[in-house]
Parts: sequence; structure tokens; C-alpha cells
Amino acid sequence: AEIRQLRARQPFRGRSLAEDGKHAIPTFDEVISLVRQQQRETGRRIGIYPETKAPGHFKGIGLDPKPRLLAALARGGIPHADVPVIVQSFEPGILRELNAESDLVLVQLVSPASRETPNVPNIPLAGIAAYADGVGANKYLLLNAAGEDSGFVAGAHKLGLNVHTWTIRDDAVPERF
Repeated sequence: AEIRQLRARQPFRGRSLAEDGKHAIPTFDEVISLVRQQQRETGRRIGIYPETKAPGHFKGIGLDPKPRLLAALARGGIPHADVPVIVQSFEPGILRELNAESDLVLVQLVSPASRETPNVPNIPLAGIAAYADGVGANKYLLLNAAGEDSGFVAGAHKLGLNVHTWTIRDDAVPERF
């Protein structure tokens, strides 16, 4: 009911605000329904890539997102071979729990450990390989200050981890990218 009251807005300066307030924010169940509808209409295989937001916080106040996520997927008939699902999170705890309780593909999101060590992830790759299938790396982990390969991707691949990066916007691409 709370989500139904919200409308999407453009958060980035310099982008058009013409669509602000016009579009409802879909529930996760509605996203799953949209995927299923688009699969029927297009005949294409379409996946879902949800990110858990602050799962530790919500679990701490009695709103554990894990059972809600799993229940929503089950209601949508997922996981299923025709709907790939990858769950991503900045918090290892929920990914470890999902790893123990499901066959979902899991991705640990990571950032640089510090400004002094910009090419070192805040969570060691070796530890991630124990519970996740991949790593979602902040773009600054991938290239050094000179814009050269940092070795991060090769290191992740050696551990059997798939890699993707976040977030690169076409209207705000840092110089070295």
C-alpha cells in the first residue's frame, strides 16, 4: 500500500524532469508479472536481477527480506529455467543464507576498501567465492588511476567468480572509463 502511493522521480541533476510523478513504482510481484508477460509476447527469455537493500537492517526490525524474496519468486514460478534470477547484495549475510537455502545465482557487490587502496575490494574475493557465483564490482576496482587493467577481473575469474560492474551512466562517464 505504501509503494502504491509513490511515484518515480528523476534523481540526477541535468536530466529531464518531464516524467516526474507520472509513473508508479512497481512491486516485485508486478516486475515478475511483467517479465512473464513480456516472455509470452516476445518469445524471449528474460531474467530478473534484484538487489536486496539493507537486508541486515530490515531483518533487525522484524522485516527479514529473505523469506519475502523467496516467497515472491515462488509465487511467480521462479526459479525456473526460462527465467534466470541473479540476486545481488552489498551484505554477505543474506547471500550466505540464500546460498545455504536455494539454488539462486548470487552476486556480492563490492566497493574499494578505502581511498588509500582503491583497487582492493572491501570484501576479499576468496571469501566471496565460498558463497557467491559472482562479484559486482564498483567500476573503480577494475582500472587503476592511469586507466589500466587493475587485475581485479582476472583475480575474480581465477576463483570461478563471474564479474559485472556498477554503475556507469552514459551522461556521467569518468575520464578513465
